[in-house]
Amino acid sequence: MIKLDDIAIFVHVVRAGGLAAAARRLGMPANTISRRLRELETAVGTPLLLRSSRYLHCTAAGDVFFSRCQDSVDVLELASRDLHSSGCQIRGEVRVAMSSSFSEFAGPGFFNDFLDTNPQVRVQFMIIDQEPRLVDNGIDLALRLGPIDKPSKVVRKLGRVTLGLYASEAYIAAYGQPCHISDLRAHRHIRYLDPRHNENWVIKGPDGEHPLRMDGQFASDSTMGMIHAAEAGRGIALISTQAMRHGRHALVRVLPDYHVVTDGFYAVYPAHGTLSAAARALLDFVIQATALLDQAAGDA
Repeated sequence: MIKLDDIAIFVHVVRAGGLAAAARRLGMPANTISRRLRELETAVGTPLLLRSSRYLHCTAAGDVFFSRCQDSVDVLELASRDLHSSGCQIRGEVRVAMSSSFSEFAGPGFFNDFLDTNPQVRVQFMIIDQEPRLVDNGIDLALRLGPIDKPSKVVRKLGRVTLGLYASEAYIAAYGQPCHISDLRAHRHIRYLDPRHNENWVIKGPDGEHPLRMDGQFASDSTMGMIHAAEAGRGIALISTQAMRHGRHALVRVLPDYHVVTDGFYAVYPAHGTLSAAARALLDFVIQATALLDQAAGDA
């Protein structure tokens, strides 16, 4: 007899790319998973997987079986999870991968309202700046700067990120206040390490767009690193206007009528899966909260 649980295990193993990764995600010993897969292959009467010491691949029959079963497994698992939350508080565990830039953008207390409203939801937050391997690491949701163009993932834009020019009062006193974009060429810059822009940006102002080259001695891929360097008088930095609202930073806005709009922040989750009720609730909260931050930045 074919067991539905064994089919679900097979789908998770294929998605994870191996027994060890599937075992971590399912919380099940790898040898148990291996035994259940053998029982499934016996029940269907054909091998579904090709195994080696390092790799695991579907057979031709396994490919067909996986493609026909995966959506049904997702629907059944979602129905099971929703039964636990129907008529009562949402419960469950959500694993979230955040880039350091999103963490700095959100600021302290960003998730407080969600956690207070959903006491039965356990959330694990991990800071991962590289593109996360969602399925392999059992991650439900990733929050990051910049889009991901991959058909295996669902990408939802959360909001823009606006950068402004900032410097310390001590720096301005020593080197003078820029009055026009062209004056920046004579100033020291703090570089933001972004491979999509390198050192070249486009800044917008009341007189249109201007090319802006931020080429300085000090560089960082962290918003807080940029803020600390600017507070130490290392030069003028392009810093998120949203991040500058968190805390009391000893910086002043330079050329406040000019700004840079970046790709923005995105929520990412696997395309093949269906978000659990807890993960969906967290995503809905993030969408609403980032919209408020986006509006506040536009009003500033």
